[in-house]
Amino acid sequence: MNAIYQWFIEPFAYPFMQNALFTALLVSIICAMLSCYLVLKGWSLMGDAISHAVLPGIVVAFWLSLPLTIGAFVAGLLCSVCVGYLKENSRIKEDTAMGIVFSGMFALGIVLFSKIETDQHLTHILFGNLLGVSDAEMLQTLIISAVVFFSVSCKEESAQIGQSAPEIAAFDLQGNKASLSNWQGKTVLINFWSETCGACITELKTLQQWAEKYPNQVQLVAMNIDGEKADTQAIVTKRQLTLPIFKDQMKITAERYQLVGTPTSFVVDPNGKLIYKFEGLLSEKDLQQLFTPTKINQGKL
Repeated sequence: MNAIYQWFIEPFAYPFMQNALFTALLVSIICAMLSCYLVLKGWSLMGDAISHAVLPGIVVAFWLSLPLTIGAFVAGLLCSVCVGYLKENSRIKEDTAMGIVFSGMFALGIVLFSKIETDQHLTHILFGNLLGVSDAEMLQTLIISAVVFFSVSCKEESAQIGQSAPEIAAFDLQGNKASLSNWQGKTVLINFWSETCGACITELKTLQQWAEKYPNQVQLVAMNIDGEKADTQAIVTKRQLTLPIFKDQMKITAERYQLVGTPTSFVVDPNGKLIYKFEGLLSEKDLQQLFTPTKINQGKL
């Protein structure tokens, strides 16, 4: 038994193995945390995209005798900017834009790498060599991990009247990602509902009638919170709902808005500020003031 124990711990008597283990633990913790954040934001391909897109930056930095981290940072930043530009100025989806950009930059990196004479192996450039981590590189990893950890941990969105409305994390029934920025300049009514709530269905039909009577006055966002396994399309068809329906699949939006029960509605003004919260059914007076061009004051209708 002692021999087996010694067989396991003997490699860690060497400093390079200690550095490798510590660095691996740091990176695994931060990657696990960051990957959850990226998936919830709908950027699941971002990590793969940037990790491949940095190759041309690394090659150019090597050619110019600059630190490889600078080249990687510039290339990664360029990748993010290009993805954002394609998303905002074309009809293609974000994940498609990521695929286009990272495959193009990766191909460019391979072409550049093939033109430079070096003893470096492509695999070492892309993935590094964990057993070759120095003390300085380990410290650099620790600093970057700490910055990422606190940046993600401190980024908490919550619903407060008079403050900017938290971003919604939801998809429509066609699978398109929804964002409050899509309705910038409009008054938005976010109505949280559930199939198991009879009052919710009644209110949705009432909102649908008001929207048909006063079109283009308020952007309705009917946010279903039944989870990703719920057949929301079947519910919509059965109830004959025609207003915009969105699925809060992971209930992230409900958490950001501190949802307690349904129905609950929030009003976001054209500037993106949260100005009112309704718990329970909307009254006739509230609907009248909301759908007709009257004053909507902060915290008061």
